[in-house]
Amino acid sequence: MPSLNHHSLLFILAGLLVCTLTWITGFDGTHQAAWLTVAIATCLLAAGLPHGALDALILNHHLGLPQLIMALTAYVTLALLVVALWWLQPVLFLMAFLAYSALHFGDSDWPNAARWQQCSWGVAVISIPAALQPQQVGPIFDAILGFDQGEALAQALGVVAVPAGILVLLAAENRTEKLLALLMYAVICWMAGPLVGFACYFIALHSAHHMTLWQDRLALDKGWLVLGLSTLVLVLVALATGFNLRVDAALGIDDASLRYVFLALAALTVPHMSVIFFANRAHRRASKAPPTEA
Repeated sequence: MPSLNHHSLLFILAGLLVCTLTWITGFDGTHQAAWLTVAIATCLLAAGLPHGALDALILNHHLGLPQLIMALTAYVTLALLVVALWWLQPVLFLMAFLAYSALHFGDSDWPNAARWQQCSWGVAVISIPAALQPQQVGPIFDAILGFDQGEALAQALGVVAVPAGILVLLAAENRTEKLLALLMYAVICWMAGPLVGFACYFIALHSAHHMTLWQDRLALDKGWLVLGLSTLVLVLVALATGFNLRVDAALGIDDASLRYVFLALAALTVPHMSVIFFANRAHRRASKAPPTEA
């Protein structure tokens, strides 16, 4: 069997740990304590903030000072446009955000892959939680939108999970690695819920790969920091999942609070995704390496 990329291996090991704790405790993600949601959000931020902090270094690497100032201005402007779109058209905002996130996950996780492979991978990542747990994804969408339409959107999104997964596995290379990663992701989402599943994917695979890739491209000698961060957030997610049933889950997260937290994260995420899309294209042009199946 082909050897696994160390980021995929980290994700699979993280998934096995979380699934084991889930099985031991009987946690199924349906009655999520407020503190667990906060713990997951904290872990995502712990991985995401260093992940996004590289944006300035990436832009500085590719641009001169005048272009850098313009790019940073566009960065802030794009964040404000995200807020405006949510305010005017929340359903369109959510659909556009999910579609752009799918493109970003494929472009970032498999930067040398053909575009159709990147898109199919990203769509699979976005749609698998909705396909397996629409009753849990739906309320999250409701909170983001501010009205009850989330479960219908979750069910519609879940329909594309199987076709996307099939397209991912049509790749000539890395087929085994992608299959194992998607299966692990599906199992986590099914056993521990979509929030825990996405947290594991984002921390152990997406963010870890992003940090390592751009540290190498930018010649930053801080690999120990990435490893330490990945280990820390992995432990936090595992502990949050494992100890959930030992706490009385009487509290809930206010929908308005969840909505505004998500909006703030989206406003930061969309400019970040745009930077990575630009930087990957610039890197491919500089290296004169055309996209290939991966």
